Amino acid sequence: MKEDYMHFLWRMRFLPTRNLTLAKGEELEIIKFGEYNKNESGPDFFHAKLIIDGMMWFGHVEFHLKASDWFKHRHQNDPAYNHVILHVVWENDMEVICQDKLLPTLILSEYVKNDFSASHLSTRQGDGLLPCSYELDSIEEIYIEKEKESALTHRLFRKTKDFHQNPNDGFSQVLYELIAVAFGAKVNRDPFWQLTKEIPIKRLLKLGKNKRVATLMTASGVYPDLNEQRSTISKMEAFQWKKKGLHPKGSPEIRVEQFAHFIQHFDFDYGFMSFNANEMINYFRTSFTLAERNEVKFTKSFQDLVIINAFVPFLFWVGEKRGEEKWQTKGIQLLELIPAETNHLTKFLKNAGFKISSAYDSQSLLELYSLRCSRKKCLTCGIGNKILGR
Repeated sequence: MKEDYMHFLWRMRFLPTRNLTLAKGEELEIIKFGEYNKNESGPDFFHAKLIIDGMMWFGHVEFHLKASDWFKHRHQNDPAYNHVILHVVWENDMEVICQDKLLPTLILSEYVKNDFSASHLSTRQGDGLLPCSYELDSIEEIYIEKEKESALTHRLFRKTKDFHQNPNDGFSQVLYELIAVAFGAKVNRDPFWQLTKEIPIKRLLKLGKNKRVATLMTASGVYPDLNEQRSTISKMEAFQWKKKGLHPKGSPEIRVEQFAHFIQHFDFDYGFMSFNANEMINYFRTSFTLAERNEVKFTKSFQDLVIINAFVPFLFWVGEKRGEEKWQTKGIQLLELIPAETNHLTKFLKNAGFKISSAYDSQSLLELYSLRCSRKKCLTCGIGNKILGR
């Protein structure tokens, strides 16, 4: 038995509300189970409403595998637990005194069998699939889509939480930074972001288009033959860029040059925001084509990654700042038009039974995996709850 599963049973109301008997023989009736505390500290459920031996109680509920865990976790020294009115335990190995009174205790093992719990799912991972893989086909699509939508929203807001608008730059600096970070991917995200700080968009746009490429390439510190000029415009050094394990086409020398040419030709007038999703896709692809040279080419998959990781989060960010959902809707529509990414994790999720055809699917499921699956948080997942609740 796990404490998380005990929380799950209480949260999902899988216990009888009447005819319950506490450790000392008191009769318990549950009027309100209380509000689940998702934070790390404090009682597990707030504002419960119980009737114990005919008397109404209002307060909090705390869960432990063993009653002695109350003292092991030092709750006796924490005022946050002074208003606990019920202690729910799996094993009542000792009495607990709270506020000079014996704390009413419900022994959950007397009402729940231990043969079906969260561990029931985890034992089914022998073939390397997810615990829910065996049940996905039987889950209504609406529950899976709801989790995907929630995970995707979390992902897009997470991607933009560190980007702040400078009133003098409008939205330009934020979009500029998002594009740079997308070009850098995970490996060189940080130096690309620093490059946008060394050469802000406002400063760059004042230069003629022909000077933008040279300025960005020089400022990056990647090219040794430009170091003498670099010292006058930037503090960046070559050692800040990572090369180990990268494919030659993804090296800093290639990516910085590609970025510089793209920014040289990209129009920051935001006319694209009046387009529908299909028109936006065509506009972005045209921008990549304009930036291509003999030595600078953009594969379609790379273009998709920049759209997914820069322009879609940007639309979400704009929607949040303006309080207008239409921009976020356009971001979702863009993802639905782009093919799903192909990597080891999307292949794993596909083998696990998830349907992945568009970037909307892959992006949402990658975040769901990060938030829930990789941490074995089945009990906080709507899909896991639906399976366990049968």
